[in-house]
Amino acid sequence: MSQQPDQLPSSYWQFDPASEQDVQGESGAGSSGSTPVVVASTVQRGDKSGAWQTPAASSLPSAMPPQASSPLPPQPGRPRRSHSLLRILALLLVVVLLGVAGSASGFQLNRLVNQRGQAGASPTANLGQVPTAPPRVTPVATPTKLPPASPQPSPTNAVPTPPPQAVILAQDDFQRPNRDLWGNASDGSAWGGDANTAPVFSIVAGTGRVTGGAGFFNALLGPRAANAEVVYSGSVSHFDNLRDNLGAVLRFSDNDNYYKAYFDGAQLILIKRVAGAVTRLGAVPFPAQDGVSYSLRFRVVGSQLLVRAWPTGGTEPGSWMIAASDSALAVGFSGLRVLVEPGITITVAMFQERSIA
Repeated sequence: MSQQPDQLPSSYWQFDPASEQDVQGESGAGSSGSTPVVVASTVQRGDKSGAWQTPAASSLPSAMPPQASSPLPPQPGRPRRSHSLLRILALLLVVVLLGVAGSASGFQLNRLVNQRGQAGASPTANLGQVPTAPPRVTPVATPTKLPPASPQPSPTNAVPTPPPQAVILAQDDFQRPNRDLWGNASDGSAWGGDANTAPVFSIVAGTGRVTGGAGFFNALLGPRAANAEVVYSGSVSHFDNLRDNLGAVLRFSDNDNYYKAYFDGAQLILIKRVAGAVTRLGAVPFPAQDGVSYSLRFRVVGSQLLVRAWPTGGTEPGSWMIAASDSALAVGFSGLRVLVEPGITITVAMFQERSIA
């Protein structure tokens, strides 16, 4: 083919992968009698307008034996390098994106753990710290609700029974001018029994006296009572071998019915006289001396009879010296009953009767 002088050959080989595959396929298939096609084409500049012309491929003579076409050596070109660079950049971009995504996921996880696992944590806590495990909450067993226990009586200390309230029924301190008989007591009530009729009774030096006679004499004061107590202070000038005594009576009806407590110089004695018969209910040693004043307390409450005695001016005993039980007599007067012989003087300094409620 002739070329124009101004059309210098500017042809170059251009690798065509599709054409190469077609050639390798045809040669590999071993088609007989077919004319091989020249893959490479010379591109020439046609005219001055810049259009490219590709000459037609020349046919090989049919008499030429088929030859295996050898692969053309790869020619370095810009397209291959561009693809490699793009792949590297894409790979780097993927790595960067994965790293950013991992950092964001770690931040969200750390924030979630801090919010759920650390109750009450400060909002300005360091996000880079390893989150601590949330505290384990131990379930507390709910106590079984038991039925209310039946109320039990609370133990109480034994409270001593308060002493019975006493009301003064009659009393006499004998602080009045000397006179025969005992007259009216210091509380204004009149003495009964023998005290205002028998000449053996008198008031001397602020005391009541019984002297100059022989036998038993009674001095009664106050109303009848069932539960009562008598207290007196007095002395016997001489007991004369237990024949003289000074005593108090309760529930007195007459000379044959009463309770009496007295001392005779040797003992403190409690007796009852019912229908004229005398019965001793109790006795304890009590060596009273002649002319010495002694005090005696005698109480009857229900069927209980209590007695104690002590030297006047001394300490009254805290316990009863005689305690007895009897219900033969229910009610009567209170007062004094004495046994006196000639030459013996009995002196009384104080008398009081009280009811016991």
